[in-house]
Amino acid sequence: GGFGENKTLEYHVMVGNGTHVNAETNTKKKGMASVRIHAGENLVLEAYGDYEDRIDSADRYLYFGFAGYQSERTRAGLQYAQQTRLKNEDDAEYELRILSGFFTKGLSEKTWILVRVDRNMDPNPAGESIQYMPFADTAANTFFIAGLDFHVAEGVSLIPNVEATVYDDPDGALEAPDTDVMLRLTFQGKF
Repeated sequence: GGFGENKTLEYHVMVGNGTHVNAETNTKKKGMASVRIHAGENLVLEAYGDYEDRIDSADRYLYFGFAGYQSERTRAGLQYAQQTRLKNEDDAEYELRILSGFFTKGLSEKTWILVRVDRNMDPNPAGESIQYMPFADTAANTFFIAGLDFHVAEGVSLIPNVEATVYDDPDGALEAPDTDVMLRLTFQGKF
């Protein structure tokens, strides 16, 4: 819903089964809520929070704040998010914090530059199982993406880009993982 003549204040509240897009398999639920403020023609601010009651007692809660700017030829955003994963089967509690920023700029009618930086302030215990870009699970890291978006036809883009992950020195006697670099060519089509 929203309030104001132009819906300058919007909100959403949702309760779901917490199993992503799969069928419900238990009685546990996930509650989510957000508030978005359109602070002028080009600026949006959003606050979000959720709590997931998980079956294995490793409940999770998340909150984030986002600020975004959009004009005809420029888009930029900054987000801080923090997820707490309560005690699970290994009796550990995890806190995952990230600061993420992005910037895109139209260089011409059909070419855009894009840059994104994610500062993962904590090692992610599930980092090695992320399919699109695995992370070492022993160290905090900074993840970079830079590329060019070529609009080659109506609704079709080719986006050559480079992704890199630079790791901090982990706690303890472990060595920092090697920097990961990946070259990609992304195809995007809207139908």
